[in-house]
Amino acid sequence: MRKMLLSAVALLALSATNAFAINLTFQFDVNSSGPSIYACNAGIKHGGGDKNICYDRVTGGTCTAGCAAGKEIECKNGVNYTAPKNCVCTGEFDAVGNQGTYRMDFLQANTADWQDNQTAATDAGKGAHILTADKIQTGAKFNQIFGTDSGSADWTVPAAYKKQIKDMTINLGSEIYGAEYFVDICYRGPQIDYTHNGSTVKGLNFNLKAFATIFDIKKADGVSYNTLSKLQVKAEAKCIVEDNFDYCLADVLPGDSTGCGQTATTTHNYTKGTTFAAINNGVNVSKLINEATILAGNNKTPRFCQIRYSFKETARTSMRKWKLQQARICTYTEITEPTN
Repeated sequence: MRKMLLSAVALLALSATNAFAINLTFQFDVNSSGPSIYACNAGIKHGGGDKNICYDRVTGGTCTAGCAAGKEIECKNGVNYTAPKNCVCTGEFDAVGNQGTYRMDFLQANTADWQDNQTAATDAGKGAHILTADKIQTGAKFNQIFGTDSGSADWTVPAAYKKQIKDMTINLGSEIYGAEYFVDICYRGPQIDYTHNGSTVKGLNFNLKAFATIFDIKKADGVSYNTLSKLQVKAEAKCIVEDNFDYCLADVLPGDSTGCGQTATTTHNYTKGTTFAAINNGVNVSKLINEATILAGNNKTPRFCQIRYSFKETARTSMRKWKLQQARICTYTEITEPTN
């Protein structure tokens, strides 16, 4: 009997020990999403003058179309005389732009669907594009790869965000300088919602840099394309800013909130670069936008940005050199979130 009682006491003691066991299973989510930056659109046009150019190919002086046509009376310019055989003129411009000069300028590019970082572009969405410049008239719109040019300040083309340019060449064969072309750099911000990161941080101060330079590959008679064309460049940026938005569809078009868990509210922020300025030759980079602040001291982040580099030949009263010239233009775009 005593042995049975001791056994019962032992069992009770063991049960009491087990009753105090405790455990917890805790799980949490990790969101990982970095930025992506890539060339996404480009366009070309010709903004030349509204009349032809005539010049004396011996002296380099001016002459008239009448002189070139053999009208001796028009070959005398003050005390100077130009022989009709030495007076040459470019093609004339007419009211509807049918002379075709602008069609000698074209853009050639290979594109593909946008792919994530460190993912090679596939044949899906791949395309070869050849675009001639738009009509040679004041205010002509760009003929561009993706979308259409609205001609307004709001030049963002949402369709471009889904595409990337793999390589591109600008070919200029018009008689007179005056071509204009652009390339867009697209930026996708991290798909993280920063609106709830509290007030313990100083703020997200995003800065933007936009640089451009040009390098000579082949000169004509020792003179560069940059010098003869009097090429100028400017940069502009447009950002769509996160504002109480969950990033469930950050990989689709800006403003498309279909299927999102909450309504998308976006703010458009423009960062203006310099006006058109001469582009530096060689290693000196033109600082078009130098650490311009996109946002300061808050918890909103750029969801999308589009930085446009526009180039313009300003030597619009000069004939283009026949001898081949080649140059390479390099753009550098940087978006940073500084620590101070």
